[in-house]
Amino acid sequence: MNYELNENSTLYFSYARANREPNRTDYEGGNVKPEKLNDFELGWRFNSEKFQLSSNIYYMGYKDQLILTGRLDDVGAPIRSNTDKSYRLGLEVDATIKLSEKILLRPNFTLSSNKNVDLAVEGQNYGTTDIAYSPSVIVGNIIVYSPTKSLHISLLQKFVGEQYMNNIELREAKLADYFVNDFNVSYEIKPKSIFKSITITGLVNNILDKKYVSNGAMWDIYPSYYPQAGINFLAGLTLKF
Repeated sequence: MNYELNENSTLYFSYARANREPNRTDYEGGNVKPEKLNDFELGWRFNSEKFQLSSNIYYMGYKDQLILTGRLDDVGAPIRSNTDKSYRLGLEVDATIKLSEKILLRPNFTLSSNKNVDLAVEGQNYGTTDIAYSPSVIVGNIIVYSPTKSLHISLLQKFVGEQYMNNIELREAKLADYFVNDFNVSYEIKPKSIFKSITITGLVNNILDKKYVSNGAMWDIYPSYYPQAGINFLAGLTLKF
């Protein structure tokens, strides 16, 4: 349902019912069940010449959600299992702010609570716990500077809050938060023949050379980690005919 408050603002509400069957790998974790979801969303969109905003409050109530356990099978694929009752409740906001003809900001963030309710693992009840690999805070921002129509210089920033690699909030399974910055440059040339446009791009990832871990896995109480690359770069060329 959509309701137009005025020419700039729109409120909306949605409800969705979804079902998902387990995949082949899921059966390695035991006799799994299909996942059932009721999804409720309430949002507001605002649009003007210099400012656009999209915000959304959501509640996702699950029955038998297929959650990551933190364990891997013998070929390295993640193993999932059912949790009887769980939910994801959160707020998502993203915006585009035109500070001037040359400078653009694109911030976004998600605040969420992702919980197993009365989680039982191997006969033991752990109560309400965080769902694995579900940080409660994710924040991003892009600053774009365009001195000309052809040249775009961007700084991409991302913060991810702490999270667990299993569902029982084991201290050894906690991944620390991290904040990374990437730098991107693109320049478009419009030749008069052969190509419609030639775009040259350069991307420098992790410009502050941050040492961080974004993922990992658990073997019983022992963690393993996927450390990410330090500063690195990519260059590209796009030709349009």
